Parts: sequence; structure tokens; C-alpha cells
Amino acid sequence: MKKIILSVLLAGALQIVSQAQGNEFIFTWQIAAPGEELRKIVDKTSFQGWGFEYRYALTNTLTVGGALTWNIFHQEIDKSTWQFENTTITSRNWRYTHVVPVSVNFHFNPLHNQGARVQVFAGGGIGGNYVNQEVWAGLYTFRHEKWNFHAYPEVGLRYVMSTQTALFLSGQFMYIPGASFTGNDLTYWNIRLGFSFGTHRWK
Repeated sequence: MKKIILSVLLAGALQIVSQAQGNEFIFTWQIAAPGEELRKIVDKTSFQGWGFEYRYALTNTLTVGGALTWNIFHQEIDKSTWQFENTTITSRNWRYTHVVPVSVNFHFNPLHNQGARVQVFAGGGIGGNYVNQEVWAGLYTFRHEKWNFHAYPEVGLRYVMSTQTALFLSGQFMYIPGASFTGNDLTYWNIRLGFSFGTHRWK
């Protein structure tokens, strides 16, 4: 019963807040393709990514907001040679990279208040980024974790279904300087698919 009451209260709060002028909440599933440096650990595309984002409309076309996202890159390799400081081991590998960006962002949406069902937007974000890289090889475990600055450009589409709901598609290029275990920059392409709930001004 407590869970039901809490769910009802949360849904009601989101409905009230979303009806305020210019609020938008975006929930996304993310597909990420690793860049060159990230492929040294994991070279497989990640289908394990999620995100939550809030945007507030400063004007009819400009928004500012914040986002919390998470991508998990994972790969299992039957046989690979890995060097841990002064030890070299050849064995089955389990490799992981977790990337958790916390961002502030801005976007430009020229069709936000023009009655258009399909809306194009562009923008970007900056913020702090937690990176955790792990390699499990035999009895050895290599781990590298670090907080870094990150930045990304973004372009996307929003298909407006009503004044309060829309489908969401965007692409990002994530740049995280100095975050790799080698000290080099990490990059990856991020495709975001999701649902947008808020004020879309479509009539």
C-alpha cells in the first residue's frame, strides 16, 4: 500500500510540475559506440545506457538544464594478454568501463513554439564525469577510476504527440580529457532514444 501511495504522489507531483511553463523531463535509453582510446579496454558497442534529464525554457527557443546519465561498456574475451605493471598474463578477460556524466546543458529549438510535430534541436553540455575501468584476468584485477571534466555537442529530434508528451532521439559526441588508464582522452558516440514529458507548446 505504501508503494502505491508513493507512486501516486510522485506521478501527481510530476504532472503539476510539468504543467508549469517550460518544464521538460526526458528519460532515455542509450546506445554508445566507443572511440579509439576506449576500445583499448572494450571495443564493443554498449546497449546498457540510461539517462534522466531536465530542461527549463528560458525563451520559446532556448533551454537550460541538467542531466545524469550512465553507460556500461562490457566485453568478455576468451584469451588475451594483459600487462599489470610488472606482470604479464594471458588468460580469459572480463572487461568493463562505467561512465557516469553529471552535466549542465543548453539547447536551441527553433520550432518549439511553432506548432510543429517534428522539432529539431541542437546544443551541448559540460560537467563532471566518473569513469571506472576494470580488467579481470585470471587471479589479477586491474582497476582505474577517476573524476574528470567532460563536454559534448548534441543534435536531435523530438516528435510531439501532445502538449505534454513526445518521443525523443538525439546523438552526442562525448569527450572526456585525460580519463583513460593511459592518461589519454576518452571519447564515444552516444545515441539516445526516449520519452519526453513536459511542456511542448504544441496545439
